Amino acid sequence: MRQIKRLLTNQHGFSLIEIIVAFVVMLIVITAVTPLFTSSYTGVFRAGRKSSVLQQAQSDIEAAIRIGTTLNSNPLTITFPGVPLITLQGKIETIIHPTETHNVAVTAFLPKR
Repeated sequence: MRQIKRLLTNQHGFSLIEIIVAFVVMLIVITAVTPLFTSSYTGVFRAGRKSSVLQQAQSDIEAAIRIGTTLNSNPLTITFPGVPLITLQGKIETIIHPTETHNVAVTAFLPKR
């Protein structure tokens, strides 16, 4: 019974100064961490847009490869030690898609059909 009475009459708690100090410390931490979150979100969205544009450029190159080319403007020559030269007729094609900050380029060899 005495223990319960002692617990009920206990007046210990936080003073106003302690609460204000804790609030200021919390405010400083939040102010320091907020730019990290905003720059992280900006980077994630920028990477997503770049990935989307890169996907579109890759789709365009794949479509061009399926169609092929009839030009002999830029043959591709491959060399291996001890093997004669291998020459493929076709051209090198570059597809460029602009983004907000720079261009995304995909380059591929289109074989002659």
